[in-house]
Amino acid sequence: MKFPVRHPAWFVTCAAALILLLELFYIPGGSVDIESPGFLLHYNMSRPFWETIFDPYRNDWGLYQARELSYLFDWFDARLIGSGIRHGIVFFHSATAWCMLVAVVGLQQYGLRTLFPEMKSRVTTLLSLWFILLPCCTNNSFFRSSKYGCALVFTAVALLSWSLLIRHDECVEKRRIAVIAVLLVIAGLFDRQGAFFTAAYTGGAGLLLFLLQLAKSKRFGGFCVAWNDLKLLRMLTLGGLAATLFGMLYNLWLAPYLIFRLNGYFPSFSFQNLGRLPWFEILPEGCRFISANTGFALTGMLSSVAGFLLLAGIAAAFFLCWYRTRDERSLLAGVVFLLVWAAMCLAATAMTGRHPPLRLPQVMTGVYFLPAWALLIVFAGGAADALRRVGIHLPVLEIFASVAIAIHLLMTVLPQAFPYGRLQRPELPQEVHLLRRALKDPSYDYSRDLLNPRTERLIEFFRAGNDRPASCSAEKSEP
Repeated sequence: MKFPVRHPAWFVTCAAALILLLELFYIPGGSVDIESPGFLLHYNMSRPFWETIFDPYRNDWGLYQARELSYLFDWFDARLIGSGIRHGIVFFHSATAWCMLVAVVGLQQYGLRTLFPEMKSRVTTLLSLWFILLPCCTNNSFFRSSKYGCALVFTAVALLSWSLLIRHDECVEKRRIAVIAVLLVIAGLFDRQGAFFTAAYTGGAGLLLFLLQLAKSKRFGGFCVAWNDLKLLRMLTLGGLAATLFGMLYNLWLAPYLIFRLNGYFPSFSFQNLGRLPWFEILPEGCRFISANTGFALTGMLSSVAGFLLLAGIAAAFFLCWYRTRDERSLLAGVVFLLVWAAMCLAATAMTGRHPPLRLPQVMTGVYFLPAWALLIVFAGGAADALRRVGIHLPVLEIFASVAIAIHLLMTVLPQAFPYGRLQRPELPQEVHLLRRALKDPSYDYSRDLLNPRTERLIEFFRAGNDRPASCSAEKSEP
């Protein structure tokens, strides 16, 4: 079955691409994280390509996470930045991050307009504009591509999974389930968030399969499920299990083997050991991470209450649609959203437990929230269509999205006028200006500036010219 492609989808995608490019005017040349100079130096070394990619000691400071696919995109960004520096053009923006964000918007526009053709076009447009105006999207300077890749894959998986609830062509369904399984594998290669998503997706599909089979056999509450839905869930569960199994084999055996063969050492799994985390103590922090970020998206304030109300409102829209129309797929969508909400809180709990700086506002609202935000946009689109189906003509989501867009635009233009304005448009550290000056002007004496050692090594590397000996790659960067 061929779906129509609407011209507004391409128009909005192009407009989003231009809006993301406007970041150049607000953060000229891009920002540099404290760890970025070390990555730029490593990826521009004259080492064999595969040795560079399969080297978590330098790509991740020894914190092995089996996300070599993201290193490939980081390598491309670093090489592009390095080429620009050698030609006198100093910038630190991530080209792959921009491309993946534009691809996410394209998927949102095409997918939501296809899945919900009767929903007003401006709703989809507002959702995508809302998506790209948050700090996790606007500050796409060079650091890591892993979260951008996860956002792209999560969006594709969510839209494909939703299409299975709406359309029933057996050949098309099998192909989509196969694509979902491949995307789940790719998600695990991008980041540990992706690996968790793969496991959670598989577990959620298996749990839904069990509950629906129970409902079908008991026939309680008059709830009856079509056999085709159970068949789909079986195939999704099997595809997820295959992706999860591959991810485990890659993480535990294949990647360590390749690392040893190419670089002569086995990685440490200590960073992946989550068993010693005080889960019950840090669970509130994980829940706050999701709700506060969602509240920031809505109000421009780190309000957990506002975020909780928005998330609860999305779930309520699905259950209200089921209550009014008795459409079992709306009930299923509501249950799935609650499972996704719980999974996001668990993932955030693990992240904040392993990386406590995520509890700081300036870090919390960064790219770590991006994959969850991409998922929420898809469910927000489904919730808007659910409200339309029950005859609620008040444009609730349109009003919220319009107000949020206006707030974040004002925070970008006038950050000093808002309490959390600097989260939307952060000031560049002085070291970034000094680094750019030292790279542009070879005669500038940067030794008096007390720069970070990684930054000094990066300056020395590019001032030395293109022919850096490969032996320099053996220098170990401090973690």
